[in-house]
Amino acid sequence: MRSETQAFLLGFALMLVIATLYFTQASSSPSQHKLEEEIARSLTQSSALGSAKNKTSNIHNGPNKMAGVPLAPKLTKPLQVNMKKEPLAKPTTTAAPTTAPLVPRLRTCLQNDTSEAYYRCRRAALLDGCSEICDTTIMGEPSIFFNYARKHVDCNALWMNEEIDAALTDKQWPPPKYPPGVFIMDYRQHGAIPVRKAGHYQQRYAGGEASNNMWTQTAVEKLVEQARKGALKGSYGLVNTNEVRLGLQQMDIKGKRVLVIGSEQPWVEACALEAGVREVWTLEYGHIISTHPQIKTMTPNDAREMYRKGTLPLFDAVLTYSSVEHSGLGRYGDALNPWGDMQAIARAWCVTKPGGEMLLGVMECGDGHDIIEYNLHRCYHKNAYTHLTANWKQQYRGRSHETTVMIFRKAPAPAAPA
Repeated sequence: MRSETQAFLLGFALMLVIATLYFTQASSSPSQHKLEEEIARSLTQSSALGSAKNKTSNIHNGPNKMAGVPLAPKLTKPLQVNMKKEPLAKPTTTAAPTTAPLVPRLRTCLQNDTSEAYYRCRRAALLDGCSEICDTTIMGEPSIFFNYARKHVDCNALWMNEEIDAALTDKQWPPPKYPPGVFIMDYRQHGAIPVRKAGHYQQRYAGGEASNNMWTQTAVEKLVEQARKGALKGSYGLVNTNEVRLGLQQMDIKGKRVLVIGSEQPWVEACALEAGVREVWTLEYGHIISTHPQIKTMTPNDAREMYRKGTLPLFDAVLTYSSVEHSGLGRYGDALNPWGDMQAIARAWCVTKPGGEMLLGVMECGDGHDIIEYNLHRCYHKNAYTHLTANWKQQYRGRSHETTVMIFRKAPAPAAPA
């Protein structure tokens, strides 16, 4: 019985071997062999294509670390890549955050009035939300060139305050020949800065068209080419323009987005493009149309609305030359504002990325003293510089001129005072 069982098992195993050999042979049909050959040929060609690309491209550098795996064939359609969105200047404040929608602070003072009551009303409106930025008793601590002051900034309040951007009405134009008594001590920063009459300048375009309101791509590119040759005179002569270019070389702005504050002619923008910036946004009192693809323009009202909507981008750097020293003096049709320069720079701080830079050029007048030459400009020395550049760390100072180029870096602002 045992020998019969062994014989049966041996026969069954033999039948299994024969069946396996039969089906294996049957499966190796000519069509299957042809498909295998095509696959092998395709893999060989793909590998050869990848080897050829390695010689001409730095996309694949070095041997394929996954041995036996061919390089992927070339894509016939581009990949759909979700690009990282540029950061926006989201409405924010160093005070406690709020989810309430931002509402512009509407003008509550009679716009066509020039009485003392109007200026008192306007003074209160300008100080609304200005916090420590308008406090000129904060003298800071010694730094490289002058005292460095840290001040609390309420960005939402500053950007939403329409009074800061108000233009003189037809009845209020021209500006007063001397600051109203309500504003005198504010302009003087509580007696630290003298105010003297320097004329009665009237170059009105705030709320209207800029003096040069059409910037064509051709015209801008000509200015860029002049800058490359060191021959761009700009609005203030060859020496001052080249000082700006030298200052830009100290900054990390190549491929970056910058904000330019105040520009009658696009010469600062041309210098920035020559320095390799990716995009320039110009903020100017009057309306400007730019056809250059790398230059965007906006008025203060435009910027405020974008800030409110959360569509104003954050900037890598701020550039301003011979601009903010005129803010709030009425010369260009802007309503009087003793803190106009400080508020403009504080707003720029709000929409600059952490650690971003600022190139600043303002009048110094050469006599080594702070002074306001009304209604021409402000001249900055130790006191005025300290308040103008609150929360900006001093980095670089160019050669002294009437308008000296300085570089600053954004620093954190302190929390709201208790």
